[in-house]
Amino acid sequence: MTSPNAVAADRWQHALMNNFGTPAVELVSGCGAVVTDADGKDYLDLLGGIAVNALGHAHPAIVAAVSRQVATLGHVSNFFTHPTVLALAEKLLDISGLAGEGRVLFCNSGAEANEAAFKIARLTGRPRILATEGAFHGRTMGALAMTGQPAKRQPFEPMPAGVDFVPYGDLAALDAALDDTVGALILEPIQGEAGVIPAPDGYLARPRLRLVHGPTPLASLPRLSARLGVDLWIKRDDATGGAEAGNKLRKLEWLVADAQGQGADTIITCGAAQSNHCRATVLIAARYGLRSRVLLRTDDVTRTPALTGNFQLMRMAGAEIVLV
Repeated sequence: MTSPNAVAADRWQHALMNNFGTPAVELVSGCGAVVTDADGKDYLDLLGGIAVNALGHAHPAIVAAVSRQVATLGHVSNFFTHPTVLALAEKLLDISGLAGEGRVLFCNSGAEANEAAFKIARLTGRPRILATEGAFHGRTMGALAMTGQPAKRQPFEPMPAGVDFVPYGDLAALDAALDDTVGALILEPIQGEAGVIPAPDGYLARPRLRLVHGPTPLASLPRLSARLGVDLWIKRDDATGGAEAGNKLRKLEWLVADAQGQGADTIITCGAAQSNHCRATVLIAARYGLRSRVLLRTDDVTRTPALTGNFQLMRMAGAEIVLV
């Protein structure tokens, strides 16, 4: 008898493009961090949609919010505004300390965000964008042009012009390449697709000093960090997040230790109240004598005693909790 997973694989081959190969498993349901396939087998979801679905599956608060919104107003495009998008944009500006001077651009994916960054770099009038060898920034044309993996670019060349690559972790090469012709520098704190490669000590701080204090302010994150008084943002970016299950604590500690070594004062992180990532970040920051700020959903904190305990643990470790 053919298994349901095999039936799904056959249907896939006759209906969908084969750009990523045929999936061996058809997922049919999920609850929290557990997903179930068509054959009835359960899996612990450590991938999270490549670090996109960090809140898990079928969360009651998310189901309720999505249902309420769809029952009120569906997609209206960006030719119009609506209460939810205004409220979210204002909340993000409040959290970041940029209310009154910052602007929010909502995107559908990391690739689209990088496409927007590519265009913003072009608007500076400076012709060059710096990226690193081995980097992965997306599969759309602009993001692909900044991806430092020739095998991914070559089938679709010519790429958009103006992107130069330097070896990842090579401070001398980065210093030599940074000049007044550079409109943007795009870096991964940890290269994911290249093999989970952390940046060497001081590597991320060097361009920060150049970009914030030098003649060419090239990137928004260092400027935002300087304005907020925050020296390191810890976030799960797409490619890094998908590869980090077995090494997460080691990498978190490396990031915090490197930040402390560069004179960092505060670590900021965000996630669900039950997030091991948030709790680990707070505890490691405390061990290194750094302040921490955690952004949490209000309903996540009050939903169950267990999550309230996690919240209190972070408070006891000295974290500033910001409920959003």
